[in-house]
Formats: sequence, structure tokens, C-alpha cells
Amino acid sequence: MRILVAVRGHGLQAAVAAALAPDGHALTQVEDGVEALEAYRTQEPELVLTALDLPRAGGLELARVVRLASRQRFVPVLMFTLGVRPEAFKACLEAGVMEFIASPFEAEELRCRVDTLARLVRLQRHLLEFQARNAEELALVKHMLTRITGQDRRDGAPGFHMETLQDHRINGDAWVHREALPGVHFGMICDATGHGLMAGVSTIPVVMTFLAMVERDIPLATIYLEIHAKLKALLPTGHFACLLLLRLEVAQGVLSVLNAGLPDVHVLRRDGSIQTFASAVLPAGIRGVDPGVAVTEVAVAPGDRIFAFSDGLGDRTTPEELRTRYLAGPGRASHREHCEAIRLRVASLASGEGAGDDLTWALWEVPAPPNLAAPAPAAVPALLVPAFEAEFRLDPRVHGLRDVLPRVLSLVMGFPVDHGQAQIFSMLLMEALNNAVDHGLLGLDSALKARGFEVYEQHRRLALASPGTDTVRFRITLLHADGVPGGTIRRIRAEVEDPGPGFDWRPWLQGPEPGLLPFGRGIALLRGLGRDLSFNEAGNRVAFSIDCL
Repeated sequence: MRILVAVRGHGLQAAVAAALAPDGHALTQVEDGVEALEAYRTQEPELVLTALDLPRAGGLELARVVRLASRQRFVPVLMFTLGVRPEAFKACLEAGVMEFIASPFEAEELRCRVDTLARLVRLQRHLLEFQARNAEELALVKHMLTRITGQDRRDGAPGFHMETLQDHRINGDAWVHREALPGVHFGMICDATGHGLMAGVSTIPVVMTFLAMVERDIPLATIYLEIHAKLKALLPTGHFACLLLLRLEVAQGVLSVLNAGLPDVHVLRRDGSIQTFASAVLPAGIRGVDPGVAVTEVAVAPGDRIFAFSDGLGDRTTPEELRTRYLAGPGRASHREHCEAIRLRVASLASGEGAGDDLTWALWEVPAPPNLAAPAPAAVPALLVPAFEAEFRLDPRVHGLRDVLPRVLSLVMGFPVDHGQAQIFSMLLMEALNNAVDHGLLGLDSALKARGFEVYEQHRRLALASPGTDTVRFRITLLHADGVPGGTIRRIRAEVEDPGPGFDWRPWLQGPEPGLLPFGRGIALLRGLGRDLSFNEAGNRVAFSIDCL
């Protein structure tokens, strides 16, 4: 190893050189403190042997310089104790001296002490190399999580704020927000067990599974069960992930919550009341037990806020602090001001005593549904002509509606169509197709819904498992103003037809409002939000349109 020997006297220098010669060390010898400082900077020694009585700059000053530089490169200092008073030892230790040897010294003793320090240098070097590799791997996992989740994007939907204040390690926290269909928002907070690479590796399949499934608007219970199965197959025993899954359907004002091992979710009503949703499901990935699935649905109104967080924040927050610092009534501050107040509080916790876990939190504000007012007749051009038309056949026994519809709607969203109107159209098309599949193709009786969701779904699964060749047909037409080439889309029209016998649609056009019966919601929505609603005589074909102004 490279050793800087900074001692006075040719005799001492010669003795040191003779003692260390058998081990093949490369020695740089100086007698002056200033020369020693310069040699330290230029030669980059791995060990320094010195004494207190150097001219111009003493051994203590050299030791202090080496100690400060050791923050970047570890270099131990061995001090010869010739003429050193007992009280000087304290100053040497404070200066950074790690080892002492009396002078005159025995050659074998010096070799033994140098060998011990050399092993310490090698161990320190290996530790730094491991830390560098670990830091590189952690940075890669953090980068992957950031890109996969989209947390590096700055174009998130207004009012849907989620963030993580990370500790220097990876602690398994991740959040995702996606608007799968127009007006249908999904969110997830994941807190995987462990720290470092294990936590990061545990989180990646959770995020990727969630993203793949929400793009198809798959129910929260199904998403959870798929994540649970994946983690059981991938992770060793004892590793799992706590999850919070959210789904907000804006037009219907319905929030769905699946809490699997995370702190309570809070819905802050505009009237100041608070509703909580405790964990009712086991964390995903736990082996040997049936996790069960419990999804809670609740009605929400524009201006209500949903506040959720991970264990990192929950462990450092008392119930009183939660109520006074985080659950301020939505009417007292704007969503942005509310987020800023939470961010300041979270930042103070991260820098305080007991820090060491990621702090993840979310504050969603339920937006107002799109403007449902019918446009003035004069605002619509007198003559509209088709700009794009596509016809589809759907067999739900092969491809589920929730698998197909997002891909179909992506065609519409690719045109310059108002986002709010596209949101309404997607919701109405989903309702029309659901009715065509369930009642026209599968022959399910709407009265089954009065017996409960599970009963209806059981009959639906049995019907989908039965063989058949019939399909549902639907056509989407985009229209623009005649004589305006390249103009924006002014109207979207849809027509859905099923192979069933149809139904008597006439009473429903003036029928009960949504919510009074467990069925009939689709027609009520089509009647209330669409225009030009019409049925064929048999009642197995429905057409509607919306204007895009």
C-alpha cells in the first residue's frame, strides 16, 4: 500500500523503511509538515505515519487535514509517541489519529500495526465499493419506479394530488394516478415490506399489474386478487405489500375504496363531516390465508376531498394532529392551499427525529361533472356530415367489454374532441353496451339486480360461460360541419344493436329517475345526458348522440 511517512530524523525514517521493506509497501518520506501536506494531496497515500514534532506544520495539523479528507477517502493515521505527554493523547484522538506506537519501536510491532490498518483500509474500500454499487442499483430502481408510475409527469389531472417524500433508501412506497376512461379515476398507494432493493423489486410488479388492469377499467377486487397472486408467486415468505386502491367515477359521483393494510382513508365532506374507511383486507402477497376482498362504495359530491396516506405518515401522526393539521374542512381553503399545508407538515416530519420511512399521501378533490346543459339549437351547424365512422362486433365470451372499450374509445380520443364531452360519450356508450350484452345477448333479467349484486354477477358469469355465436354490433360516427374541411368534431353518434328479442322501451322514456330502482340506470342516463335518443320498434337497437361544442 502507499504510505506517507512524515517524521523527523534520518534514523527514524530509516528504521521505518527497514521495518516495512519486507511487505513491499511504497513509502513517501518527508521531514517537514508543509511538505507532508503537499505530499498527501499529490501522492494520495492510503496510510499516514507521523509524529507531533514536525517543523512548520505539526503532526496534529496533518491528522486534522487527513480526517476531513477522509469523508471522501478513508486514510488512517498512526502516530509515533516519542516525547508525547499523556494529556496530548486526547488532542491526537480528536484530530483523527487511529493508532499509536511508542518510539523507539520494535519492527514486528510496527509491521503488525500497519498490517491491521491496511486490512481496515481494504475493508473500508470494499464497503465504499458496495455502497456505490448499491446506490447505483437503488437509483436505477427509483428511476424505473418513477417512469413506470408516471411520477415524473407534470400534466396530472387538476385536483388529484399524490406525492411521496422519500427517505434516502427505497422503502417500498409508490403511488399511481390514472384516468382510465374519461371521468373514471384510479389511484393506488403501495407500501411494500422491507427496505432497499427488496422493497423496490416488490413494488414494481404491483405498479405494473395495477396500470395494466386500470386501463381496462377492471374492478378493484379483481385488481387486488391479481396483485395478490403475483406477489405470492414472486416474493419469498414474509414479504408482502400493503395497498390502497381507489376508483372515482365523476359523472355518477361514486367512490370505491379497497384498503388492504394501510391507515384509514378519510372523505372530507363539504359540510365538514368526515367519513373513514378502515383496512378491511389483508395486505397482498401473504401466504397461507385467504385474503378475502371487501370493496366499499360511497356517494361523493363535487368539492368533497379524499385524504389517504401510508404508514410512514401514519406512524408519526396522532389522531389529534390528523384532525387539526390534515383534515381541515374543504370549505376553509382551496385544494391547492390544502395541499401546501399538508406538504409543509410532511416536510417537517421528514426532517425531524424518528425519520426513516417514506411519507406518501394523497388529496383528491371530487370535480364537478361535465356541463350537462343541452346546447342551443342555433349553436349547432345546420348540416353535419360524417368525418369518421367505424363499426364493431363484440363477443363478450371471447373479449370482455372492459378489455375492448378503452381501445375503441382511444380512436375517438385521437380526434380533437372536447374532453368533457368525450367523458359523457364514453359513459353512455358503456351503459348502452352493458345493456346490450347483459339483457340482449345473455338474456339476463333486470329483476335479478333486486336480489343483490352477487346474485346478478353469478348469473352473468354462468351466461358468459355458455357457448354461443351471437354478437353485439355497434357503430361510432364522428360528424363535422359541412364545408369546413379539417374542422373540429361537432357531434358523436353511436348505435348499438343486440341479437335479443328487445323490450318495451316506451314506458322507460318517461320512467323513474336513476336510483329509485336497482335497474334502469342506463336508459335514464341516455335520456338525461344524450340527445336524439331513439330505439327501433323491437327495442333491440338504440341510438344516441352528443354535441361537441
